[in-house]
Amino acid sequence: MEIVGNSLAEVCRSATKKLLDEGTIVPRFVGQWNMNETGFMNMRELRNIQLVVKDPYRRWYSGIKKGTIIEMLDMLLGDNPGHIIDEWKLYRDWLSSNGRLPYTYGERLRGEVGEIDQLNYIINMLNKDCTTRQAVALIRRPIDLTNKYTPCSISAFWQVNNDNKLDFTWCMRSNDIMLGGLWRNMFMNLHLFEQIAEATKLEMGSYYHYDFNLHIYEKDLDKANELLSITEPEGIPSKAELLIEQDKYLIRQSLKYYYHSLPSSHHVQVYQRILDITNPYFRSLLSYVTNYSDALLYPEIKWLNGLKPSERPR
Repeated sequence: MEIVGNSLAEVCRSATKKLLDEGTIVPRFVGQWNMNETGFMNMRELRNIQLVVKDPYRRWYSGIKKGTIIEMLDMLLGDNPGHIIDEWKLYRDWLSSNGRLPYTYGERLRGEVGEIDQLNYIINMLNKDCTTRQAVALIRRPIDLTNKYTPCSISAFWQVNNDNKLDFTWCMRSNDIMLGGLWRNMFMNLHLFEQIAEATKLEMGSYYHYDFNLHIYEKDLDKANELLSITEPEGIPSKAELLIEQDKYLIRQSLKYYYHSLPSSHHVQVYQRILDITNPYFRSLLSYVTNYSDALLYPEIKWLNGLKPSERPR
């Protein structure tokens, strides 16, 4: 089954409707690993579904939360645990005794101890030969068969299409359209796609998202129609630039001070580092996350900021 659309929101709304209208109801065993009480729960599911976003820059939608952006930044930075545990504290239940999550996508793509930075190898591979069919990054590993917490994603694949544009395919074994976040996964992946395209100087083609199992839990069915009303900003979508190491450092520092600095020095420490970020797109993202509206530069982020309730700075 294939669903094709121009934007993330268009594709995900269509996938949501298809799941609600045609999904098969099946009892599945659930537990803490997917944020449920241990036992059986009915799921409505579709199997082997491919979603295609034709314009990867059209990735913004009205359901984006601060945590969505922070999770995306953690992924691009390759961090574990990153700062998602500060925004969505439920993730702290998964922390081990050494203060790390069992896995993060960013860490697995960027390389754990004793492993390689897969993204760096793929960038070099594409720069050397953009026609290669070996630009594959693995997320799930054989040892995951023995682990309680196992990645939902399996692999990522980049290849140049017949128009000499870079296509990107992300493969998942299982994806919850609500809490697990089909929408969030695609938002993060489209930013990752752009970073690889920027690093290789290739134009982005289409994004292909493949789910072996796309589902919604019975307890979430009453909320599912909310997904059908999600909107997206109008106008020409914004592009980012390649993140440089200095900006990655400043993003980490901004989030560190935002979540952990003393109130007396909070504003100066956070906002000075945001203003020092040279990449305007990511500077604007950090401004949104930290409620520093004076530095919002991009129309999508201004649009999203106008949708959220007012909040006090931390």
